[in-house]
Amino acid sequence: ARNVDEAHYFANVENLDTAAGKLLDALDRLKVSENTLVVFTSDNGPETLNRYKNAKRSYGTPGHLRGMKLHTHDAGFHVAGIMRWPAKIAGGTKCDVPVSSLDLLPTFAKLSGGQLPEDRIFDGTSILSVFEGESVDRARPLLWAYYNSYDGKTYLPTVAMRDGNMKVRAIVQGLPKTENIDGANVLALQNAVLGDFEIYDLSVDPSEQHPLPVEGSPLPDKLSKLHAELLKDCHIWPAVEK
Repeated sequence: ARNVDEAHYFANVENLDTAAGKLLDALDRLKVSENTLVVFTSDNGPETLNRYKNAKRSYGTPGHLRGMKLHTHDAGFHVAGIMRWPAKIAGGTKCDVPVSSLDLLPTFAKLSGGQLPEDRIFDGTSILSVFEGESVDRARPLLWAYYNSYDGKTYLPTVAMRDGNMKVRAIVQGLPKTENIDGANVLALQNAVLGDFEIYDLSVDPSEQHPLPVEGSPLPDKLSKLHAELLKDCHIWPAVEK
């Protein structure tokens, strides 16, 4: 490590590795490892070093991906997805199918024989087919929205969608500073339009360095419609009194 703060970061990584090892060892001792699915993942990409006072130990790196935590470029949410299930998944198997943490609930429900309620919309879908080496039959593309996202310089309301190998990203136009959706801002958000679109083919440009032409692409309209659908379905919390 180059300094104490970076050493603390590496110590946390080592501690996490040790804790995961203890969990797997416990499954071995209980003789249930063979048919137990273990999932390791994260909620977002690495924090930007010194973005705020307590980020002084944030020495994580996104590698070749563009962005960091709070970004809607891929490094903001393209995180580790490691699964172990010896009875079903061969060791060393690599999967390039995009999946989301939203898919875990439908997957676990299907594995356990449970039935999800039919009176609400679930954004994820079962990914059991991935364990068979197949793709995912997704009803609608994956979408990420963060209305106070960071691009390394400024905070902007942005959304992004992954459709196959293609990704489209946009800025919500004319939206005041928004951190959470509540009764005070939901109408402004629902009436806002998307603009400043960026399109990338992640199969050849995973670092999102070479945007493709927007004109003639169906992706901007597809993202706008999907974003509007999700806003209609979202739960609205009462505005917080200041």
